[in-house]
Amino acid sequence: MVDRIAWRESRCDIDHATGQPRCAHNPTDPSGGSWGAMQINQSWVAKNRWNPHPAGFLGALGIANGPADLCSWESNLRASKALYDYSLERHGWEHRFRPWYPLPKD
Repeated sequence: MVDRIAWRESRCDIDHATGQPRCAHNPTDPSGGSWGAMQINQSWVAKNRWNPHPAGFLGALGIANGPADLCSWESNLRASKALYDYSLERHGWEHRFRPWYPLPKD
């Protein structure tokens, strides 16, 4: 499922000249856009009413301190796992991928 989500969100964009991943950014998403392979919304790395940490939910976990950190595929996938865990804990098994709804089809 993670593979399908990453493909749908960013097409897993690789710079074929260097073999390195590019940082996908969708500026039209709310709250500053979404970043990286899993298209993590910038609101997760910003101080807000739900998380007073200067770098938001993901900053409080030590995963990402801003949108640039979400360009690292490692940080982006760690962030997506944290969002998955949060959604699982808050909404239950059936909604564990809620941050990426609607889910890709098989």
